[in-house]
Amino acid sequence: MVKSDALVVETRDYRGWENSFSPIIADALEAAQQTCRPDGVLRIGLRYVDEIRVPGVESIPGDWNGYIAEQLLAA
Repeated sequence: MVKSDALVVETRDYRGWENSFSPIIADALEAAQQTCRPDGVLRIGLRYVDEIRVPGVESIPGDWNGYIAEQLLAA
């Protein structure tokens, strides 16, 4: 997503930085440079969010007992 004040790249299929994600980021930055012509960069961040996929748990909310500490689960 490209906005006037942000560039956001999301993936659910992260396969590593060097061979997979780095080229995507480079392409996104190049596209933003060409289309938005930013005059500066205030902040660059990279956020990793761990995703847990449990075989057999397809619906949300699912039964996460045994996979996530109980104090982290909603009531």
